[in-house]
Amino acid sequence: MVYGYNQKDNVKNGSNGIDANTFIHNNKAQLQAPASSRGHQQAITVNYSPTDDLALFMNVPWMEKRAVALTQPAVGKFGQTVAEEEGLGDITLEGRYNLWRSTRWDKFASVLLGTTLPTGEFSDTRALNVPLNKMLISRGAGLQLGKDTATFKGGLLYSERWNDWWLHSSVLYEVNPENDAKFAYGDVLTGGLAVHYTVNYDLMFGVEMDSNYIQKNEDLGYKVGNSGGVTTNLAFVGDWRFMNAFGGNFKLRGSVGLPVYEDLNSLDVKTARGTLTQVQGGDGFFANLAIQWTFRDAPDALQH
Repeated sequence: MVYGYNQKDNVKNGSNGIDANTFIHNNKAQLQAPASSRGHQQAITVNYSPTDDLALFMNVPWMEKRAVALTQPAVGKFGQTVAEEEGLGDITLEGRYNLWRSTRWDKFASVLLGTTLPTGEFSDTRALNVPLNKMLISRGAGLQLGKDTATFKGGLLYSERWNDWWLHSSVLYEVNPENDAKFAYGDVLTGGLAVHYTVNYDLMFGVEMDSNYIQKNEDLGYKVGNSGGVTTNLAFVGDWRFMNAFGGNFKLRGSVGLPVYEDLNSLDVKTARGTLTQVQGGDGFFANLAIQWTFRDAPDALQH
């Protein structure tokens, strides 16, 4: 069972973080600006390994999302709008196969393949964006509960151990096809590194870093200017095996992290009131907490 939380607090214009209130007040043409977003996710995850070389994974998430945008009307006071969504997200299915391991069992190379099932709700309601004269999605892509299409992921994993230290690395690519509403999230290239230290059988602490290159979303064939970009995250993680019960053991896993670098795409648009900049929300932090129960069945030879 997993609980996750993430929040974003600032406007990101390229790599610059700007307070939303300052951003919208500095430009009379700025009709709105993302002020903040909050996301909660509860999930049931299941891992099953039919052999020592193959691991299968499933994640079933329930999401709660809330976004606040500041608005600047043509006449009158500044205001804000609040949007909220709640419901089942897209189910994730993954498989990992160990391609090679050393005879000392201290080096491992694996391949990962995965997909998502379009079980989360996606709204294709659109509103006319007059400055661009194009039809754009009315709700932010980040507020959608699902992508309305199956997605596909593949990549390589490598791990190596030195005494009580583990090094983990990964390179993954996620493909997001266009859905029936003619909207496509940008493909994602991710590289990750992690260092874990096993204090003893029950405790592990580690530091993890991943960098993501995200292509722009597309709506009705048009690239969405204020989408995609580069994000590098740093997280601190820990495991505590706190109880043996029901033929297995219970583990508490937690992590907390933040984006240490973001360079997010934006788009300048000429209007009668001046130049406005369509931007994305960024900065903030994320955290996860999970309770895991692990059980290993005895091989058939031992059962008989």
